[in-house]
Amino acid sequence: MEDACGDGRRVQTGDEGGLRVAEHRLVSAALNYADENDFVRVVLSPTERSIPLYQRDGFGPADALMLRTPPQAPTGSASRST
Repeated sequence: MEDACGDGRRVQTGDEGGLRVAEHRLVSAALNYADENDFVRVVLSPTERSIPLYQRDGFGPADALMLRTPPQAPTGSASRST
């Protein structure tokens, strides 16, 4: 069985109360979708400013995650297939 995966890009945080409510609703809708579709995790790359928004929605540090981005092929080189 493959793990379900999704990719969200950005939730803009604001200082106005109404905007914060809208942001919370958007994050909640995304999390509900993830739960309904059996996503195994939801990972964020927040800005300092957005951390409180995500903390209010139950997110915490993810110290156990690591990421490797494959190196870029040099410009002008042909890709190799193995």
